[in-house]
Amino acid sequence: MAPQRAAIAAAAAAFALAFAGCAGLRALVRYRRRRLRRASHLPTYLISLRRRPARRAAALDRAARAGLCSVRVHDAVDGRELDATELRSRGVRLWRGWRLEGARYRFYARDLKWGEVGCALSHHAVWEEVARRRLARAIVAEDDVEFTPAFEELLTGALARLDDLVAAGRLAPPDLLYLGRKACWPAREVCVDDPPSGVEVRLRLVRPSFSYKTTAYVLYASGARKLLRSGFLSHLLPLDDFLPALYGRHEPGPGLARADVDALVAGAPRLTAYAVRPLACWERRGLSDTEASEEVAGRT
Repeated sequence: MAPQRAAIAAAAAAFALAFAGCAGLRALVRYRRRRLRRASHLPTYLISLRRRPARRAAALDRAARAGLCSVRVHDAVDGRELDATELRSRGVRLWRGWRLEGARYRFYARDLKWGEVGCALSHHAVWEEVARRRLARAIVAEDDVEFTPAFEELLTGALARLDDLVAAGRLAPPDLLYLGRKACWPAREVCVDDPPSGVEVRLRLVRPSFSYKTTAYVLYASGARKLLRSGFLSHLLPLDDFLPALYGRHEPGPGLARADVDALVAGAPRLTAYAVRPLACWERRGLSDTEASEEVAGRT
């Protein structure tokens, strides 16, 4: 009888282990589904000009197809409606040192454009909204964003991986996570989540090099607070140069170095920024209202 009882006990133990494994698997599936829902329901601000209804509608459709379920349209500040009087009423001062004589980079060789001013003020207004609503994190996107077909999967994986690395003490808590950008020196970027040798992964998290484009990013509460303390409105310049200067520096080089911009923001709080690779989204090609706008010097 003893061997028989032992066999029965072993079988029962095996069954219990198998059941526990199935229960654990079911719990894991439920956990991942909850994370997926949380990612897809992440508050999202879509910055869009009111006078571009077709572009706005197309962007909302792309966002819905990408799986984003909680999208708010944020009316962009229209550079066409700005002038010196309007800026004074908003308490905004433009940085007059933007134009760099002899610059090789064409954006530095000209004055600020009203479209750049409107874009910067639009993002700043969203930062204020994120802080006012006390959101833990939110997506900020422009209406020329194009999402990869795997956007929902990449977003969910990136947020979960970042949360895990922070919880394990391997990374500092993020202020900003780039979803779409133009990296200036991608070969210099350092991966922060190296997988075990021989393991193939589809998603990587990196410390971004100096990056242009604010196509889409996840802004955390800490990042919103830092940006609002940065003094941006007292020396406004293009967001493409301001934002990365808060976590990195301009690359030295004839006609390219902007030590003046780096010095301008040296006293601002530093951002802890990460980025996803591959890109989760990118800027659609087409006419840019920012680039097509008038230079500030031509209309004051």
